[in-house]
Amino acid sequence: MAVFTLSACSENKKDAPSSPKEPAPLSPSKSSSASAGSEEEIAKTEVLRAYDKFWDAQVAAYQKGSMKGAGVERYATAKALAFVDEGVRSMAKEGNRKRGKPSHKATVSKFTARKPGSVATATISDCLDTSSWKTVKKDSGKVVPLPSDVPSRFTVTTKAEDWGKRGWRMLEVTPTARKC
Repeated sequence: MAVFTLSACSENKKDAPSSPKEPAPLSPSKSSSASAGSEEEIAKTEVLRAYDKFWDAQVAAYQKGSMKGAGVERYATAKALAFVDEGVRSMAKEGNRKRGKPSHKATVSKFTARKPGSVATATISDCLDTSSWKTVKKDSGKVVPLPSDVPSRFTVTTKAEDWGKRGWRMLEVTPTARKC
């Protein structure tokens, strides 16, 4: 199965005031439900940012045919790291590399806040479009066509954990044959 990347989305800040009347608090208060919602939104933004970096590191590994220096281990552990390593090794063994970048539309479909004795967790649902991310022969650069039963747009589910100061880590990546 193909591996993919994410591109970050930016928020339209056109309508935001250029200078607020009062400075924002340094940290949100945990006593109000509005702040709790804000904390959750901040965490969701952070996990999606880490997810973007995770896939960017994968793209780098697949382009050069090696995990060395790609940085995947900074964003993945456990099954997710093994998933990428296995894919990169398999592709390199076949004499292939990747060229280009896929696109995506990721959302946090499930979020559990950090509680005493447990870490925050998230499930990311993504629709990946790999039509711009081609498998090519390393020596000739010739495109290797996808098998007819592999869609170029499909869903991927990723489980992640917040490791505090070390950031979010992707634990498990599950691509499907389901088109999106």
